[in-house]
Amino acid sequence: MTHTVLKPATLRKQGSRAAFLLILPPLIVAFFLLFSFSAMALPPQKFLIAPPSASTLNGELFINLSLTVDNEDGLRDLLKDGVVLQLGISVAMSRTRSWWTDVNIAEQEYTSLIYHDPLTRDFVVNFPTREGEKTLRDKNLTRLIFASWRNLSLLVAPLQIVYNEGKDQEFAITLNLSLQHTEVPPWLEKSFVFWSSDVVPQEKFSLPFNPPADPN
Repeated sequence: MTHTVLKPATLRKQGSRAAFLLILPPLIVAFFLLFSFSAMALPPQKFLIAPPSASTLNGELFINLSLTVDNEDGLRDLLKDGVVLQLGISVAMSRTRSWWTDVNIAEQEYTSLIYHDPLTRDFVVNFPTREGEKTLRDKNLTRLIFASWRNLSLLVAPLQIVYNEGKDQEFAITLNLSLQHTEVPPWLEKSFVFWSSDVVPQEKFSLPFNPPADPN
C-alpha cells in the first residue's frame, strides 16, 4: 500500500485555495453592493431646513417647517428601489431656566411615510397637517416634497398650557428630526453586511418662543 506524502509547498497551495474559497462569497456580495450603489445616486446625507417659525391660531401654538434632504436624486433612487421611508418629527415645548434643567411642558410626535408605487409610478407621501393626516401622489418627487415636507404646520400645544406657567417666563421649542427605513431594504434582505435604519442622521433644532399676551 502506497502513501502520498504532500510537500510543504503543496500544503501551502491547498491552504491558500481553501482560504480563498472562504472569503469568495463575502467578496461577491461586496462587489454586488458596490456595483448597485455606483449605479445610483448617493443617498441623502443631511436635512436642509429653513429657519422654523412659530404661529398661533385659535388659541393654539403651531410650528411651521420647510424641509427637504440634500440629495433628492439619491432619495428618488432609494424610493424607486422599493424602499419605504419614515420622516419622524418630535416637537417639545419647554420653559427655560438659567440655573436648572428646563421644564418640559408639552411634547408631540409626528410621522410621515414616503414611498414609490410601482403600479402607478407615483411617489406617495402621507403627512400631518392642521386638519389631520393627508396623502398626496405625484410622479414628480420634487413637486411632491414641496407640497408636503416643505409646507408643514404642526401643533405644539394649546397656548393655555404656556400661560399656566406664569408671566415673564422664557420658552423654547425643540425639534428632533429623523429619516429612517421602515424595514430592511429588499436588496439587503439576504446580505450580512452591516446596515443602519437611519438614512439621514438625526438632527436637533431649537428656537426661542415669546408667547403673545394672555387675553385673560
